[in-house]
Amino acid sequence: MYFLGIQHGFRLATEKGTRRGFEGPYLRNVAKSIGSLRGWSDGDIALVNYVGHPMQGAVSGYIFAQNDPRYRRVEFGTSRAYWKGRLRATAFSFAYSTQFEIGPISEATIGTIQSRWPQHGFVDHVVTPVIGLGWQVSEDAVDRFIIQKIENRIENICVRMMVRGWLNPSRSMANMMRGDSPWHRDTRPGIKSYRRGMSYVDNSGRGGDPQPTPVFEFTSRAQTTALHGGQCAGGGAQGAYRLNPNWYAVLDISGCKMLDMPTRVSSDSLQYLAGLQWKPRPEARWKPHLQFLLGGNKTTRELIDPELKKIVLERNAGTGQTVPYDEFAVRTEANGLALAAGGGLDLKITNALSWRVAGVEYVRTFSRELENVRSQEGLRASMGFVLTMGTW
Repeated sequence: MYFLGIQHGFRLATEKGTRRGFEGPYLRNVAKSIGSLRGWSDGDIALVNYVGHPMQGAVSGYIFAQNDPRYRRVEFGTSRAYWKGRLRATAFSFAYSTQFEIGPISEATIGTIQSRWPQHGFVDHVVTPVIGLGWQVSEDAVDRFIIQKIENRIENICVRMMVRGWLNPSRSMANMMRGDSPWHRDTRPGIKSYRRGMSYVDNSGRGGDPQPTPVFEFTSRAQTTALHGGQCAGGGAQGAYRLNPNWYAVLDISGCKMLDMPTRVSSDSLQYLAGLQWKPRPEARWKPHLQFLLGGNKTTRELIDPELKKIVLERNAGTGQTVPYDEFAVRTEANGLALAAGGGLDLKITNALSWRVAGVEYVRTFSRELENVRSQEGLRASMGFVLTMGTW
């Protein structure tokens, strides 16, 4: 929460666009912000997307690692414990990043950023945890092979302070978020008392016995939905939190693009659902499940107006500016209640990973029908991978 407060405070203090996002109907702006998500790019420069956000992923990963009793004192290397610890931190980093982008305290609710072109893309959702893992591992390697070697030769406090703080910037930020000095290390004494060979490293991973069933499961899947008169292909993600050994609370977000649409027409569907999932054998190798989810659906239809496109392109000719797609597309939307009921079968590969061999669900939306778009009722088939937490 400290880290999140600093990030949003900085945004509000330095970004006019963020402050401008509070203008107009708030709830409508938030709904538009979340509903506009599509594509990859979000309009930010490469420095923000591929340096700033990976650093955010590394900081949030270190914040988790500091609070993980099993792997808090692991050190970079080939031990299983080190890589398990970093993968656990990456799962948290993904959750933190998603919350920062579209959660209750996010860019979508503070500034409604994604409601304005071209900030609709998913780049930060992917880059933050994935490249953030690489950033965190790189800082761990620098700490072991460069910083420690300097400390073993030089006992000057100022030198140690600078190399520990400056050469591990993400770890330094995470240290400050818990009230420690930037140069603190969980794996060895402080800059005044450290001497060659002194270490608190524990690569055993024996901080406690794993729980018998997963505490949290994250599923990423590809899916296709057979609708009356067409197909809708896309993907989704689902988070499930264990309430007891057999029941999970589920949050599910998915989207798909309508296939076989008429010329100059495109359509997509976004669903956001929550509900319960039942697993009779959560510890077995083959794990069936049943679930019932309820929430909302947003169907969007866009028609490219050739005359309007011609006018817009002529108006922007010679300016060198990219013409927003929204300027020459006529967009209509339909929102309504949605439900999904069905089940699936997972195959356990390791304690951390399962393969969703098959998922089948009946999906129903209660919204008005858009022209050429029939998305009210269908059968959804999916396949993907499940990352489990609490068993490793």
